[in-house]
Amino acid sequence: MKTLGKVLCVVAGILFIGIGGYMLFHPGITLVTLSLILGISTLIYGIFAIVSYAAHKKDGTASGLLLFDGIVSVIFGCLLFSHYFFAFFTFLIPYMFSFWVLLRGVSVFINSLELKKIGGSQWGWLCALGVITIIFGMLTIFEPLLTALLISVILGTCLIFYGIMAIVQPFTMEE
Repeated sequence: MKTLGKVLCVVAGILFIGIGGYMLFHPGITLVTLSLILGISTLIYGIFAIVSYAAHKKDGTASGLLLFDGIVSVIFGCLLFSHYFFAFFTFLIPYMFSFWVLLRGVSVFINSLELKKIGGSQWGWLCALGVITIIFGMLTIFEPLLTALLISVILGTCLIFYGIMAIVQPFTMEE
């Protein structure tokens, strides 16, 4: 890797570490940022879905569901930029995360029982992890502030590790 590439990777790594550190100490900003990113992503997806529908309508392969999904996504994306809806959605993120964790735990638990039926030897570990995940999901539902903090810690820590990898990786590559 050329020197300029190494410098850019180091700069990017430092930025990721800085953003990750900021997220660790400012969980409210992390949730607002997630809402903003989701709003932009949903709006872009909706526009692409509508354009895709229009492009495929001529050859008869377009689905009305694609158009409906695109319109709903554009409306939802626009609503996320509304001050009141944006604040409400930011408030909902910890609950959405909690329900996702809870449902994931239930899924792992059920899969472990299916594994037991077919004679899998490691079903007990999956069962235990599923139960722990279910308990964790239920606890976070009742503690939304702790959940918001947890989301920020996870994202911040991941960005810090990503930043470290971005700094180290160019120096481990052969030229």
